[in-house]
Amino acid sequence: MILIAPHIAAFFQQRLPIERRASANTCDSYAHAFRLFLEYASGCLNVPPSQLQLEHLDAALVLNFLNHLETTRMNSAGRETLASRRSSPSCGSWSIGCRRLWTRSGAFSPYR
Repeated sequence: MILIAPHIAAFFQQRLPIERRASANTCDSYAHAFRLFLEYASGCLNVPPSQLQLEHLDAALVLNFLNHLETTRMNSAGRETLASRRSSPSCGSWSIGCRRLWTRSGAFSPYR
């Protein structure tokens, strides 16, 4: 089993600020989004956020989280936001990195 906390810590300490040269505001936005997701996952799985494992995360959990954001928190992404994220190189490389990490562990693969 692979704890996700060390990977997220490395992402925020190394990948975003140093390798991607992300601004402080970008790092804060990503941290807020991860906090929301990890709190949601922790509540659904009855596992402390620090003990969440990569194998706990699957497509159904992510989709349920996105639904939670739209219904409970009344958040939604407009077409312009989605279009800009799809065309953003940094977002693409981040999602590819997540796919590689999830696929390597066998916990999640969008290609199954």
